[in-house]
Amino acid sequence: MFSRRQARRAGASEATPWGDRNAIDLFSYEMLLSREAEEHAHMWQTPALALTAQAFLLTISLDTGQHWFARCIASGLGVVLAFMSVQLMAKHRFHMLLDREMLKQIETRLGMTPVSQRSWAPSPQHPSTRLNRLRSYALWRTGLLAILLVNAVVFGWALTDAPWDWSIDVG
Repeated sequence: MFSRRQARRAGASEATPWGDRNAIDLFSYEMLLSREAEEHAHMWQTPALALTAQAFLLTISLDTGQHWFARCIASGLGVVLAFMSVQLMAKHRFHMLLDREMLKQIETRLGMTPVSQRSWAPSPQHPSTRLNRLRSYALWRTGLLAILLVNAVVFGWALTDAPWDWSIDVG
């Protein structure tokens, strides 16, 4: 057992446990891991909430019984909402990837087994298929952009119902 004086002579790194020497990095690692998980959850909540709103707006937009102006407003909002959803999803993903990179740096510095990056390979028990090789983020981004396009088309269609002759008859 080292006395305090011997510990100072030997160097603090030899006298203190690994966890104490790396407490700041470990605390940062825990906070980053928590934040990365939160960003991941937010990223996938975005398209779910956007789809709910889109369903409501498209119901109004496609209802020919609605006034043409209401249909234009609903489809215009659908375009804006789809764009905002794609941007928000991209922002959450960007922050998540930044946190993941910082986690990787801490893991390397501390000599930890990397858990911030998935290192899964297909096996007979877990075969790879075309469906699970698709990147979910890219698929959802494409889907939301397709909804944006649908809303733009519906907006144009609703405009065809507008009364373009707005002249005032004073006769």
